[in-house]
Amino acid sequence: MLHDEAIIISQIRVPDGTTEVTQVKTLLDPVELTGAVVTGDAARTLHTTAAYLIGRGARYVLTLKGNQATLLADVAARAFTATEGGGHLEEDHSHGRIVHRQIHTAPAGALDFPAPRGSSASAATYSIWPGSE
Repeated sequence: MLHDEAIIISQIRVPDGTTEVTQVKTLLDPVELTGAVVTGDAARTLHTTAAYLIGRGARYVLTLKGNQATLLADVAARAFTATEGGGHLEEDHSHGRIVHRQIHTAPAGALDFPAPRGSSASAATYSIWPGSE
């Protein structure tokens, strides 16, 4: 999808007996990816997907969750201890709750995951507590 234009640029039917996770290459092969930033949910956060995107000249923003527990722990440990510029913290007091969001980044080069040279890994937390408006 081209987000600014709200246009779907590639779509395929997932064959019976498989899942959409196995269809990334089939979906994206016809699309020019050089210089593009490709986004994906946690199901797409796989070595094969990242390596494929880098090989096609793209960068990526992939969601990292518990399905990649070792990688998640590594990113969190690096980002929360090596934040460049102190990270970002946002706190929202509304709707009868307190929402605490923070994000930290660290160089991604030493991670056991395909990453373009000079890229960063980020770790974010999102906490909600009962509060007052």
